[in-house]
Amino acid sequence: MDDLTGKNIFRLRISSLLISLSLIFSILSPPAAAQTEPEKPRQIAADDKPLNQKRLALVIGNSDYKYAVKLSNAANDAIDMTAVLTKLGFEVISGVNQTKEQMKQSIRDFGDRLSQQQGIGLVFYAGHGVQS
Repeated sequence: MDDLTGKNIFRLRISSLLISLSLIFSILSPPAAAQTEPEKPRQIAADDKPLNQKRLALVIGNSDYKYAVKLSNAANDAIDMTAVLTKLGFEVISGVNQTKEQMKQSIRDFGDRLSQQQGIGLVFYAGHGVQS
């Protein structure tokens, strides 16, 4: 197996960012209908629900850990994802290198605001994941 050189790490980071972006675009794109005839151009009405719903995202990137290996790109990925989601019309709640309590508060804030807005929610997390 290749050593993780700077070039390989950069490729992995770009690949994970591209995968995340493609997932976001697939969520935002209307589903393709199974039709045999050519699809007619769709007129988008002003009250079209999926396109006019509020979009709220929670983005957290944790790179610095007290009791675990530090990650080189998680915080940067969260910063990049925040910029992309903002350009796509999302209101973003973001946090970098949050403590457990700060993360819990961010998740509560996200849940409360999403419940009030009745819109589309997206969660992006970059960092270590542990199940206990």
